Amino acid sequence: MYSFGKIIQIHLFGKSHAPAVGCILEGLPAGISVSSEQIASEMSLRKPSPLIGTARTEPDEVRILSGIENGRTNGLPVTIMIENKNTDARAYDKFRTAPRPGHADMPALLKDPCFDIRGGGQFSGRMTAPLVAAGSIARQFLETKGIEIAAFTSSIGSVRTEPAGTVCTASQESPGFDDIRKSVCFKTRALNAETDRLFEEEILKAAADSDSVGGIVECRITGLPAGFGGIRFEALDCELAHGIFGIPAVKGIEFGKGFGLAGMRGSESNDPFIVRDGRIRTETNNAGGILGGMSSGSDIVFRAVFKPTPSVGKEQRTVNPETLEETTVTAGGRHDPCIVPRAVAVVEAVAALVIADQVMREPEHSAAFAEENRSGILPGADDTSDRSDRSGTSDRSEKHSLSGTSCAGLDILREEIAAADLEILRAMKKRMEAAGKIGRLKASAGLPVRNPGVEENVIGRCRRVSGKLGLDPDDSEAIFRILINSSVNAQKTIADDLKHKKDEDRLS
Repeated sequence: MYSFGKIIQIHLFGKSHAPAVGCILEGLPAGISVSSEQIASEMSLRKPSPLIGTARTEPDEVRILSGIENGRTNGLPVTIMIENKNTDARAYDKFRTAPRPGHADMPALLKDPCFDIRGGGQFSGRMTAPLVAAGSIARQFLETKGIEIAAFTSSIGSVRTEPAGTVCTASQESPGFDDIRKSVCFKTRALNAETDRLFEEEILKAAADSDSVGGIVECRITGLPAGFGGIRFEALDCELAHGIFGIPAVKGIEFGKGFGLAGMRGSESNDPFIVRDGRIRTETNNAGGILGGMSSGSDIVFRAVFKPTPSVGKEQRTVNPETLEETTVTAGGRHDPCIVPRAVAVVEAVAALVIADQVMREPEHSAAFAEENRSGILPGADDTSDRSDRSGTSDRSEKHSLSGTSCAGLDILREEIAAADLEILRAMKKRMEAAGKIGRLKASAGLPVRNPGVEENVIGRCRRVSGKLGLDPDDSEAIFRILINSSVNAQKTIADDLKHKKDEDRLS
């Protein structure tokens, strides 16, 4: 098996033409909610698209043999198996005496003459299928902590993208996180339809010439507080690079401005610290969210370079490893003219596994930052209140009085509360956005901000639903009256702003 990680560890098994590929995922705490639909959705993003992907299509049905019961982790290792149902070994026999240039064939055969060359064996991109399945579980764990990961295709062949999605010769900086999420709508994982079309044309041109192209995947990690990572060989960028280089065909990685930093001066490349909304930020992100091997609190941004698929339909020179005679080889069979669109899901998965491991390595650090991360405030930024119980002192005192099993149960229940709190905050944000839209409509139509009838209907509905859910209607009413007042205040501000603007327009 092939493994990485310290607390959250993944162990891969199988190979391209074996009965199955799979993995064992260890170290996840019990009680994490796992959606099989989300796993299936992320697995579908790794599948080849017609014309621009391999003709080998697999159903990729993920079977979870252990570690998850009734939709939640149970604290035991999660065993994942994915059957190989569409293999064809006929095209691979000739590669034993004519190894393909650019593949692992030659060094693998020289190291082990018994190497199973079919489909590339354990070196195959097929091994990324269990990585994506395991990565989906890791992402669902991270989402409960407010950490999100998204990636996209930033270049294929000679076509590269700018943040706005227009095509140019070089990428300047990263696009917004919401824009990156939209890449799932396009089969090349581009940022928009026009770039998707240009990427597809680049792939089809290579395929028509019996050739292939490579490209770059850019990944963004948001929500990870400052301080995660380590020094030297345990640095966060080292850990991410370690995982990303485990993806077949990756030949390079850069963080932030990366190699572009070589052409800058220190005064240009340094990211100045500022305070925005009570939170320490950096004005720029040339470092890609990592300083001294630790997360800086800014989004982590990195790019991974994928070489062109080495299996091409052109004749290439090679050597017979048994006779040392020079010969030629043409790679037939079913191969991707470009693996980059499928690799985006793999990069996201590996990044999730690495970050989940980091979070589990430093549970006290993670707990101390949890509330600050969700509220958007980092320690030291306009926070002069007493932080003793949030620093973990009282928590450690509680745990000292509990047994190991009870202590673990307490952690799980607090994780559930933290996840529920996050959903409440998201719902509050969505409610306030809707209230703002209502305020603008009312102001434009000259309607009063308050509507007592509507407000009482809301309170009545709140009390009825609360009773059905087994909640105290009085408590629920008190909370909803605060929400209504917040909405009213927001609408009053909007109405005042619009009135002020109209007055200014009349005067001008």
